[in-house]
Amino acid sequence: MLRSKPLIVFTLVFALFALFSAGEVMAFSDEPCYGLNYDYCDAPAMSAIDGGWTVTLSEPVVRADGKVEWLYSFRSPGGGFTGANFIAFLVPDCCKDTDKIVFYPALSAPANITEFGVSDGETTLNFGRYNNQAFVLKGTPDSTGDWLIVTDTHYKTRSTIIIKEGNQVHEFEMAVFGCPPAPPPPPLPEAGRNFTQCINFGEDTPDDPNDDVSFYVVRTSTLKGCAERVWSCNALRCPGCTNEVCDPEPDPPLPTGVVCEELLAEALPGNVVFTGHINPVCQDENTEVTQWPGSIYYLYTLNSGGVTRKICYDVEQSPPVRVHRDCCKTPIGPLCPQ
Repeated sequence: MLRSKPLIVFTLVFALFALFSAGEVMAFSDEPCYGLNYDYCDAPAMSAIDGGWTVTLSEPVVRADGKVEWLYSFRSPGGGFTGANFIAFLVPDCCKDTDKIVFYPALSAPANITEFGVSDGETTLNFGRYNNQAFVLKGTPDSTGDWLIVTDTHYKTRSTIIIKEGNQVHEFEMAVFGCPPAPPPPPLPEAGRNFTQCINFGEDTPDDPNDDVSFYVVRTSTLKGCAERVWSCNALRCPGCTNEVCDPEPDPPLPTGVVCEELLAEALPGNVVFTGHINPVCQDENTEVTQWPGSIYYLYTLNSGGVTRKICYDVEQSPPVRVHRDCCKTPIGPLCPQ
C-alpha cells in the first residue's frame, strides 16, 4: 500500500533582537497529523515544558454552533502563573482561502489576545515577521494562566508557542489549531455515478435516543461499491445529507447539538492483511460497533476499500457527543476528557 508523505513546511524566523537569539529557527507543519499518518510522524504534543514552564492543551471541544474551543494552561516553574510578559502562537496560514483559520476574539479569553497578520509578526520581538505561511496570536496573561481560544477548526498541527519572561524566551513545539489535510487524489474515472446509503444505529432501541448514530456513505458505482466518502451524524436518518454531501446548515436546520462530520480515511493497521465478508459487493467491507463493559463510549468502525474510518461517541449524552478515540480504548487513554 502506498503511503502519502505529509507536506512539511519549514519556516525560518530570524531574530531581530539579540534577546531572541535562542529561537533563531522555528518550524511548523500545515499537515495536521490528525490521525491519518501517525505511522509516518508522531501526533503533535499536547503538552511541552521549557525552562520549568509548562504548556498543556486540553482536547479541543466542538461547540453546538460548530466553533471549536482550545483550552491552554500555562504554568510557571513554581506551579502558579507569574512572571510572564506575554504569550504568542505561530499559526499556519492555510493555502486555500476557504480553509483559512478564523479566530474569534470576542469568544476567547483573556480579552487582550491580538491577531497579527501573515508575515507581520508581533511588535516586541518580531516573532513571526517575514513568515509568509503563518500569522501570530499574542496576549498578556491574566492571573489564571488558562487561555480559551475559539476558532473554526478542530484540526491540530505542530507549531511554536513562546512565553516571554523578562529577558528570557521559552519555546514550545506542540499542538496548535491547524489546516485541514489535503484531499486524497481523485479516483480513476469510471462509468456511471456514485450512490449513497444511510446506515442507522439505535433504531432497535427507540426509547433510548442516546445511542442514535447514523453514517452517510457515498459509494462508487463499480461492482464492489466500496465507500468513497463517509459522514457520521449523532442522530438517526442522516439529517441534512443529500446529493453526496452533508450540509452543515441545511434547511430546516439540524436539531440542537446534532453534527454531521466527514470521517477521513486512515490506512488499515499494518498487521491487517484482510478483513471482511466474502460476497460480490465490496468484499473487504465490514462495520463494527464496540463498547468495553460498563463504558459509556461506543467506537463505530467502517472498513471499506482498503481503508478504515473510526469515530468515538459518548452515548451517555443526548444527542451523543464525539470524544477523543482514547475514550474508546481500554484502559482509557490520557487524551480522553476526565
